[in-house]
Amino acid sequence: MTPGLRSVVYYSIAGLLYVLLSQQVTADIENESGLIEINGLVRNDFAALALQDGAFYDILENRLFLQKNNPSWNFYFDGRLYLYFGEAKKINNNDYQVRLMRSYVRFFSSYGSFTVGKTYINLGNIGLFNPFDIDKSIRLNDVNYAREGILALEYSLPLGDLSGIKIFAGSQKVPVTAFSTDSRDTSTFGAAAFTNLQSFDAGLVLVHKDQDVNQGGFYFKGDAIIGLQGSAASIVDDDGRYQGSEANLGFDYSFLSGDLIATGLFYYNEKGAIDRNSYVPLLNSYFLARYYGYYHIIYVYDEFISFGIFDLHNLVDQSNVIVPNVAYTIANGLQLSAQLSFVTGRGNSEFSNITAGDMAILIRLEGKF
Repeated sequence: MTPGLRSVVYYSIAGLLYVLLSQQVTADIENESGLIEINGLVRNDFAALALQDGAFYDILENRLFLQKNNPSWNFYFDGRLYLYFGEAKKINNNDYQVRLMRSYVRFFSSYGSFTVGKTYINLGNIGLFNPFDIDKSIRLNDVNYAREGILALEYSLPLGDLSGIKIFAGSQKVPVTAFSTDSRDTSTFGAAAFTNLQSFDAGLVLVHKDQDVNQGGFYFKGDAIIGLQGSAASIVDDDGRYQGSEANLGFDYSFLSGDLIATGLFYYNEKGAIDRNSYVPLLNSYFLARYYGYYHIIYVYDEFISFGIFDLHNLVDQSNVIVPNVAYTIANGLQLSAQLSFVTGRGNSEFSNITAGDMAILIRLEGKF
């Protein structure tokens, strides 16, 4: 066994023991203090990559959540420690990384709620290809991975049970994608108004994301035999000149009493390229092309095991990232999963064997406490 692989095994075992032992420690702390809720998660990702010479990476992720709920105010904290091995160590140029994902206080009053700290600003339909996202980074091995918050002040005013307005102002690092090394700070601010129309939620959003990036548009989501959602937004610069638009349209439908769920989402970005030879890095963009599709099917066999597959499809160069996966619940709070990812593009396609490798297999062990 090589030293690197030996370290991976040792840290994986240590992470599992940490999960099991922490359950009792956490219960003791909560019983003694009765003041704060303490939770956490340990996740180990081991991946083998089919590159030119083959490679592996391992990431041991430790999360700590603190939460305090009072009738008049809440506190929330999400801190993470990452330990890197193999290719992950080379990519991050370090053995470890500490990140504060979110830490904020929320105060409730008869005039609405006020949130201050590092918080995630929810605008529009939360999920993949949301035009109003402030952070448009995506992890292809976990498309639902929580994004880091920004330093902000947010005010929310409910107008009835299902309607309201939201106003925020904050600061963030740019760019919000990996396409640039610019690390300057920039201000962001905006407002949203939302309501419910029969079986649909809908809203309007105005947001300033960066210099010359001012966005306005609408979104909706609801049920009409099948689940439907959509968003559209236009961008103007600081002088009011039109700079492009983004939109998405999607559906979801469940079969077999909800055990089989199919989802589809189409995404359009006017600033994206319409030819594979015209790809250029874009700020405030998920990827490089103008048109994308996302398709996801998940089948829940029973309470212990589920199967799924998703396909991220570049509709300009017809390249794909296809990821089948299986998840097994070993015990309450402990899950083992495996996924295989491969690309179909060649040459200078966005998802090709040159840009992303031929294939990768990822084994994930995750324990929650």
